[in-house]
Amino acid sequence: MTRVHPQFLMNGFKKAVEKQDFGEFNKELTNGMNYWTNLFNTEVGALDPDEAPLIIAALEELAVCDACENITEEQILALKEAADNFQAALESDDLVKCAETDMAFHEIIYSATNNKRLLQILNNLREQMYRYRMEYLKEPGTHKLLLKEHEAIYSALKKHDKAEAGSAIRIHIENQRRSIISSLRDAGRITEQV
Repeated sequence: MTRVHPQFLMNGFKKAVEKQDFGEFNKELTNGMNYWTNLFNTEVGALDPDEAPLIIAALEELAVCDACENITEEQILALKEAADNFQAALESDDLVKCAETDMAFHEIIYSATNNKRLLQILNNLREQMYRYRMEYLKEPGTHKLLLKEHEAIYSALKKHDKAEAGSAIRIHIENQRRSIISSLRDAGRITEQV
């Protein structure tokens, strides 16, 4: 089985964005993601807070850029509603509801891609992504930033602006990665510098 290193995946994605051709990237993704998908579906015990977000970031960026081309007006309205529901959930302080409404926001983006393989891979990573969301949402100081990031993603998708959408999702995932690493370090679950 081919192993695709997260950095290779990110480099491949960046080339695909530059060329506006995701065919080769999709082939690499299809060939190598089984290894990573199986890795992520194992027990949480050995969370790798550096590699997992790189994979998730690449997939999220692929999804948001593809969604820019395919998103319908109905999906844009549903995305706005999901963003509003997420804001209401944050105000309720119910972490489970927050995570579910955050996931609903992102799932609208995924469904707008019309890419069945990408949807399958993202679905296989759902549990891992949920864990990261829960960890991130535990920090009340991140909530305003999350709302701002969702607004930026929504705005870019509404304009069908791939570059802006890609940038917004990269910022969104990188902020999550930093917060999660900090939380895990504070809880003593990781000790090395990442």
